[in-house]
Amino acid sequence: MKKLITNGPTAVSPSKKRGRRPVFLLATTILVCGVLSGLGQLLDQPDYLSGPSPIPVIIDCDPGADDGYALVLAGCAAGLDIRAVTAVYGSLPLGACAQNACALADYIGLRCPVAAGAAVPLKRSLQPSAAGSGAGGLCGVALPVPTRQLDARPAWQLIYDEAVAQNGKLQLICLGPLTNIATALQLYPDLAGKIDKITLLCGNVSLSAREPNASADPHALQLVLQSGIELQIVPRDTAYDCTYLSNPSPTANTDTYWGEIVSPSSRVHALLAGVQRYTDEQWRVEASALDPNGRGLPDLAAVIAVIAPSICQKRTAYMSVGTQSEQCGTTAFYPLTDQPAIAAHPAGCRVTVLTGLDSEIYIQLLRDMVESYR
Repeated sequence: MKKLITNGPTAVSPSKKRGRRPVFLLATTILVCGVLSGLGQLLDQPDYLSGPSPIPVIIDCDPGADDGYALVLAGCAAGLDIRAVTAVYGSLPLGACAQNACALADYIGLRCPVAAGAAVPLKRSLQPSAAGSGAGGLCGVALPVPTRQLDARPAWQLIYDEAVAQNGKLQLICLGPLTNIATALQLYPDLAGKIDKITLLCGNVSLSAREPNASADPHALQLVLQSGIELQIVPRDTAYDCTYLSNPSPTANTDTYWGEIVSPSSRVHALLAGVQRYTDEQWRVEASALDPNGRGLPDLAAVIAVIAPSICQKRTAYMSVGTQSEQCGTTAFYPLTDQPAIAAHPAGCRVTVLTGLDSEIYIQLLRDMVESYR
């Protein structure tokens, strides 16, 4: 697998005829200016493809359809050093999520350990999943049976061991309920001081509906909010908007529309095309709060927020989660100036919230992602 790269400008050979030297000089001047301009634009582009010191991360997930997309992107990002993948219940029961995590890690070519974690929330009963992920949780895509075995350690022990090994540099990308992280924080009181940052796909900013990851285990989310660890929140409704791609018409063929991005020559084509095909069908069949002719892949936004921070728009806010009665599982974001609201929700904390992505660079990032798996 190739790591993501950036292609530079291509030079053009000038004419060698002496009688055309003025034209040659003019053309050369224009060419040099164009190349320098191109290089300037290239240098101005955010360096989301690589970095001198890759960030050590653990991806905690509940695969799940768009978890697969997110793992594909993370797996080819030179700026990430994936130390482990940990599975939690969520879109499917834990056993299926762990099996899918192993299958995805093999399919992508990850060499890190995969561990299973929590099968139920900390306190509340297991909620039925609203996630539509098709047969097997991967939109009907049948990946090869994984050859790897799950790590003998539970997810929370693996998280702690890596946090110690990385000496305070470890980051977590959390795409499912927060039960694994909260359990680790409960079992290892010194863990909070050993994690650099956590990026969470969690909560809704605009939609009134409960967000699945927050509502699955609000007590776990509250523990994470109170941990003192730096938190970057990717709200699900914002993530849908950020990763949304519209079809040219309700009857457009998925493979034709995604021809540029989901290339048949890529070895991850079966997974990516299968996810897109299933998601298209769901958008056409179900009444959605979003445009019925498009679809989003919210887990992608959480990975992009880590590997490409300069293409993200963000703001700071105060986040809280309800854990009692009818408010259980609801999330709220308040301006830092709203002191009465903050005082009324003392169990929350200050967070960084994703508000948008550069759409053009996002599309190019997907193309580069597929190209890296040729």
